[in-house]
Amino acid sequence: MDKDVTVVAVDLAKDVFQIAGGDGAGRVLRRQRLGSRLAFTREMGLWRDVVVVMESCATAHYWGRECQRLGLAVRLLPAQHVKAYRRRNKTDAADAEALLEAYRCAQLKPVPVKSESQQLVMTLHGLREGWKASRVARLNALRGHLREYGQTIPLGADKAIAQAPACIERVPVALHGLLHQLLDEIRQLSQRMADAEHQIKAMNQQNVAATHLQQISGIGPLTASALTASAVDASHFKKAMWTHGDDYNAEHDGHCMLQAVVQH
Repeated sequence: MDKDVTVVAVDLAKDVFQIAGGDGAGRVLRRQRLGSRLAFTREMGLWRDVVVVMESCATAHYWGRECQRLGLAVRLLPAQHVKAYRRRNKTDAADAEALLEAYRCAQLKPVPVKSESQQLVMTLHGLREGWKASRVARLNALRGHLREYGQTIPLGADKAIAQAPACIERVPVALHGLLHQLLDEIRQLSQRMADAEHQIKAMNQQNVAATHLQQISGIGPLTASALTASAVDASHFKKAMWTHGDDYNAEHDGHCMLQAVVQH
């Protein structure tokens, strides 16, 4: 390993890893392209006393933890800010060298590496949101088909599911089977969402920060878990804006008032 290299920038892809090693002056001293995950892991194991820089992308938190296990310091930089440091057309090599330039900017704050448990929470939220979108699409389809025959179901998933069977019985018999199948899909999606919510709430009970957040008016279990999983370190935020709560809004004719929450 080059002893003058102090920063190793890595452009991550599915199976290809582009490395650019630089010194404190920003000069690129080493360029390397690795064609497998195993080769990348072995390469990282050879480095000592360097900072590993990556874009905060889909797999960055996993590889960040792997590099930390090897005793390396890790900095994840926001991808939208790294783009400004790319000097030529987008290639893996250009992206890696752009990371070296971006790392030298003191005003560019790194993204903390998420733990596996934090990523688990975010995955649960992602699954739930996907099922929610699918449920909305199917509810809208069911509602549209029923309206063609003069039948309406109320807004809200629970009320719609409860009243849909009776409405389906009033449309032509040829549609009963297919519409009931559509309704069953909606029920299954609702159950999957409930299962994800149950896991999230169970994890909140083991998270002190999430438990404290739920004591604030207007913050429920889902919001609390998403905040604790996505905002790793609150010290990165000098000021946060938040609604004061239902009581405060009622005193102001129902208008949502934004208040500054400053760290003490």
